[in-house]
Amino acid sequence: MVANPESRKLFKQFLEFISQTHGQSAEAEITEGIESKVKVLEVSYENDSSVIIREAPNKPPIPYDCRHLGFRDRNTKSWKFLIDVLTSDSLSFTFPPAYHYPEGYRSRRIKNKQYDVQWKLCDEVCKRLLIFFGKELGWTFPKGFKLYERIVTGPEREYRFKFRTRGLGGDLSITGTTGPIDGDGYDEAKLLSEISQLNKELTFNPDCHEALDRLIPCIKYGQETYGWSDDLTRSVISGNF
Repeated sequence: MVANPESRKLFKQFLEFISQTHGQSAEAEITEGIESKVKVLEVSYENDSSVIIREAPNKPPIPYDCRHLGFRDRNTKSWKFLIDVLTSDSLSFTFPPAYHYPEGYRSRRIKNKQYDVQWKLCDEVCKRLLIFFGKELGWTFPKGFKLYERIVTGPEREYRFKFRTRGLGGDLSITGTTGPIDGDGYDEAKLLSEISQLNKELTFNPDCHEALDRLIPCIKYGQETYGWSDDLTRSVISGNF
């Protein structure tokens, strides 16, 4: 039996529909998976030049300099935007109205330049972080993925990053975890042994603040005293040394 042109057309549309539905379902699963990863990721303020990133509660926190995250230096406007959010009381950010309406001329609107400036800064931060997460953590993001979301219960035009943030007033005192350690008798071998032991403690108890409070100063001491590179630091933290 030979199908008429109309039947073939309907069958083709059906196949296209099935294909699109399957593609949307697969993309939704990818998006849902990466959303879950981003939600447990934590980015915390360390100082004006670096942040501390923890991929998951059972992973050790790692300090990263602004340049490692793709920013030119600490004085770039986009980096300052990120630091301002991480050190703010609300850990959120807002945007001004997109347009001004001159008094007496509600039908006439004027573009608010500050609105564009703020959006461009936020977009630049997100682009650099997405690239960094892709390279450093091996994450794949769907096209158009956003690292921020609107706070539904907050004021109009208030947003926050999807990853967890702990500013200066967070439950975990960043200042306390990054203080100096007593370097007397701390040769590199002893320092590596200490970090290895702390990593084991955090593996069994990810919420052990005592171990966490000790780990970051040890890492910073190794970077500053022995000149550990970012690659070596990651190897040390992961136990591959």
